[in-house]
Amino acid sequence: MPPLTRLVLALATTVMVGACGSTSGSSLSSPATTSTTAAAGGSPTSLSAPLTVTRSGGVAGFRDRLVIGTDGVTSVSRHGEPTGRCRVDEALMHRIASAAAGVGWSSLRPPATQPRHPDDLVVVVSSGRSGARIEDPALTQLAEPLTRLLADVTAPAGQRRLCTTV
Repeated sequence: MPPLTRLVLALATTVMVGACGSTSGSSLSSPATTSTTAAAGGSPTSLSAPLTVTRSGGVAGFRDRLVIGTDGVTSVSRHGEPTGRCRVDEALMHRIASAAAGVGWSSLRPPATQPRHPDDLVVVVSSGRSGARIEDPALTQLAEPLTRLLADVTAPAGQRRLCTTV
């Protein structure tokens, strides 16, 4: 099995396992902890610049685009059609902002956006003019929370828990 296929399967399994369990035992911090950490000079609770996540290809023919604003309000487009806006859960936003703050965006090389094989799922994360495929080692800390967010915003409206409609 190609390494990329294994990565995609591992990420999908992580998302499914995370979606099946409750958040009480998860590694997500509570909103109170998030606010306290930020006030005490800890990791950020908001992005310093918007993040754009695009997902295309794969067997299902994905064409999704998320633009996560600095305040957590996210524009969601699926299959090229605007579908709305939502606000990312505070704890998840904290994880995304913390991970994004640790990325050396300016040192990233332009990502390969063309599929490597017929069923390649291409997920690109960018901030400003820099970006990389989600499997890039520089984005290791962003991969899990962004994969969870992608799964949530593409679920039926009644099943969404991490990004609520605004």
